[in-house]
Amino acid sequence: MDMLAFAHKGLSHALARRHDTQMALTKGKPKVQSQAIHLMGKLFVMIPKSLFMSILVLVALAGAQPTFGATIPAGTVLSVRLLNPVSSKDSPGRVFHAELEHDITVGGKIALAGGTKFSGKVITSRRLTSSPHDLTVDLVAVQVNGQNVPLTTTGPQTLSNNVTTMGGVGVSRNSYTVASGKRMQFKLARPLTL
Repeated sequence: MDMLAFAHKGLSHALARRHDTQMALTKGKPKVQSQAIHLMGKLFVMIPKSLFMSILVLVALAGAQPTFGATIPAGTVLSVRLLNPVSSKDSPGRVFHAELEHDITVGGKIALAGGTKFSGKVITSRRLTSSPHDLTVDLVAVQVNGQNVPLTTTGPQTLSNNVTTMGGVGVSRNSYTVASGKRMQFKLARPLTL
């Protein structure tokens, strides 16, 4: 049953209950009192009607949000910024959050607005000191209208904390944390349908 039919059924039910209540209240009452009860009944029905109409308008507007079924093509670059720190000691599979830096448009319309939230996970880390792996992360989902939509990128990105000495020699530390705010770019491997 669609939303409009459901709303119509609910309103019809409410009006029928009001009529039954008025009939029960006016039995054996003087005409003046029954008119007052009738006016009060109209007032109580008018408030729910206006509330009901407001709810219908809000539902219609919510349905008009940018969920136009856009498909973001494979190869699109997603520039995101970390919202929480990620450590080289984090376990693979640990979830992190990021947000889109700028709008992604498809056909001249905004498909994903800047600030859209993404979920990612740690793919490899140096949690075990004997691990030869670098800290790598990948995006796994985008949040659209409160729902996580899975996505596939071309592969994880390395979050290194390499330092170069004055002599130009690279030094890597086993234990480090990449701060929130770090900018990263991922490329979609498959089209992303919203």
